[in-house]
Amino acid sequence: MAQKRWLLFGATLALYDMSPEEEKKIERLERKVRREQSAREQAERIAEDGMRRLFIANQELDERVSERTEELETERATAAQSAAERAEFLRLLSRETRSPLNGVLGVMEVASGNAQSEQMRAWLEDGLASARDLEGIMTRLLLFLELDGPNTVEVRTIDVSSVLSDVDSRWKHKAVRAGLLLATDNRCRGEGLALGHRPDLDAILDELIANAIKHGQPGLLRIAAEEADDSEDNIVFSVTDAGPGIEDVSPLLDPTFYDWSNTQARGMGYSLVKRLAGRTAAELDIDSALGEPTRVSVTLPFAQQRS
Repeated sequence: MAQKRWLLFGATLALYDMSPEEEKKIERLERKVRREQSAREQAERIAEDGMRRLFIANQELDERVSERTEELETERATAAQSAAERAEFLRLLSRETRSPLNGVLGVMEVASGNAQSEQMRAWLEDGLASARDLEGIMTRLLLFLELDGPNTVEVRTIDVSSVLSDVDSRWKHKAVRAGLLLATDNRCRGEGLALGHRPDLDAILDELIANAIKHGQPGLLRIAAEEADDSEDNIVFSVTDAGPGIEDVSPLLDPTFYDWSNTQARGMGYSLVKRLAGRTAAELDIDSALGEPTRVSVTLPFAQQRS
């Protein structure tokens, strides 16, 4: 720019010695320089105005983001409080329901034992079955609500023999009444100690056995514990029924799947089993096909590594 101005100044001093053609050339050059200066000044004004607008837009955007963040935190806190209130209400409802339900069960059991006719006894037995189903739902509801809370379970050593013995005591007679032969099988070598949360494992096995009794066919119901045939040093607990099998097990293994419908009643039990297994990082697997036995396995690590 300084060089152009010096040339222009020098050219101006020499105007008296220039021809008309040279004067026109200088004038054209001056007009070109003025246009360039004007264009540059305009570009600078546009850039400055754009930067100012961008700065203002960024400030407005920051303010909006801050406002939306505050609104989101408020909505999140409100939703969390509402969920906690609903969960507490359901806990109270479940506990309050169990007392009158136990009274109904007691009265119906006495009435069933003193029924004057087979028809009356059959009606009472149907009523008792429905009441027991409702009691099971209330128990599952309480357990679900507990699983929604903080994970405070402590992993400890589990005696495999004790687990199977307790399963046999709890379920043997119930299985016989349902036409099933319950058999426990401990195939672990040595002491057979696993790592896990015993109440959760008991609840998983109870849920699987209850499903097999309610939905399975008469036959052998096998509860087994054996060493996994791999290098990870695991113990596998399994429940195998006699059928009728499940056509597609993939939804039952989906952690987001909860099917409460009558046609897939097993979905309720398996959803609970999945959450119980996930709480202590136990591996859950289902092997089944339509018309075939169903085998559900829960894998836990050994308490001590094998040599």
